[in-house]
Amino acid sequence: MTAPQAFPLEPTPIHVPDTVLDDLRTRLAATRPPLDEGNEDWSYGVPAAYLGELVAY
Repeated sequence: MTAPQAFPLEPTPIHVPDTVLDDLRTRLAATRPPLDEGNEDWSYGVPAAYLGELVAY
């Protein structure tokens, strides 16, 4: 049995208007994450600290 062939991934340029990106940044900055007690093991989803780092990026 042979391994399945992976298809080559190639970057695909996209265009997103600056107004859309500005709106997204505004919405992300205004987001208030829920309390995240007891979620260090990701059992309830993405931990708030990790998500906060991702949003800040």
